[in-house]
Amino acid sequence: MSNLIIGDVTPTTARIWVRGEKKTGNAKLRYRPADGSAPWQTLTTPLEPFRGYTAIFVLEGLEPSRDYECQLSYTNAKSKPPLARAGTFTTAPDVRATSPSSSRAATTRTSKC
Repeated sequence: MSNLIIGDVTPTTARIWVRGEKKTGNAKLRYRPADGSAPWQTLTTPLEPFRGYTAIFVLEGLEPSRDYECQLSYTNAKSKPPLARAGTFTTAPDVRATSPSSSRAATTRTSKC
């Protein structure tokens, strides 16, 4: 079973945890702004047995308060069934760009898988 967990989202970064299986090979993550205004960026990492076939992708250089979409796949095309997941997340607002009175308000981070 493959898993995709989106978390630790800041104004400019996000961490995405993935878990595959012995047969999945490398994990490949594509991401871009959800409105399609920029091309897909791709990261690939091996899923090693000593790590329990898990990995953490760190996405950097994201824009504050922006919706993103991501897609997870694996390099071993022989996996049955094909293992893939998709998700969306919104980066946190940039608190430095808000007024002092609004900086006291709580911020909410959302994600869906």
